[in-house]
Amino acid sequence: MIKKIIIIFILLLAFFIGFWISFVKTLKMGVIKVPDLKGKSLEEAEIILKNANLEFILDVNLSGYSEKIKQGYILKQEPKEGMTIKSGNKVRLGLSLGTAKIAIPDLTKKYYYEAELFLKSKNFKLGKVSYIDYFGEELVVLSQFPPPNSIYSSDVSIDLLVSKPINTESYLMPNCLLKNYDFILSELTNLGFKIEKPREIKIPHYDSGIILSQSPLPYTKILKKTPIIFTINSKL
Repeated sequence: MIKKIIIIFILLLAFFIGFWISFVKTLKMGVIKVPDLKGKSLEEAEIILKNANLEFILDVNLSGYSEKIKQGYILKQEPKEGMTIKSGNKVRLGLSLGTAKIAIPDLTKKYYYEAELFLKSKNFKLGKVSYIDYFGEELVVLSQFPPPNSIYSSDVSIDLLVSKPINTESYLMPNCLLKNYDFILSELTNLGFKIEKPREIKIPHYDSGIILSQSPLPYTKILKKTPIIFTINSKL
């Protein structure tokens, strides 16, 4: 009797194991791993998906600007590469819009070092700086390329044409960072340098009146007439 029960148990166990294996195989039938489509053209992506028995649909919500992927090429995909979906399903694709476009700022009539500080604060790239004789103020931006308000890609460099200084005697700009502004103002003014009205911001845990940034940058060549601009920690 016991032997009969054991045989029945073994038969039932074999049946359930076989059923489970069959069930798992059925689940896996038609399941496909999503290929990596990023950086490919739409035509390439279509061929790859077709060979994998998948389709695609463009999704504007997945589109965006990119510094690395050319305009019109695949930027994002859902599901992501390596995930599994059923055969015949659709993969959503977003296209690159190319490099972001920006409006070029107007730097003309600004002092050169003021323009330099502005470009740095706005993450613009300073390109070639050329100097020309000019019967007016020294170290003033006379023209620029690209021209003001024109539309270019965000990685463009801005070239400047600056009025040449008449006085050629130059000095090295000292490193004034984290020093007391009143002391530096007194020292540089006594030496005959031109100090502009400072910009003020408030940063906790720094002493008031401390210099946080400067233009020109430390150890760059300057003239006595070069406008020096400091940003200090507000006293308020």
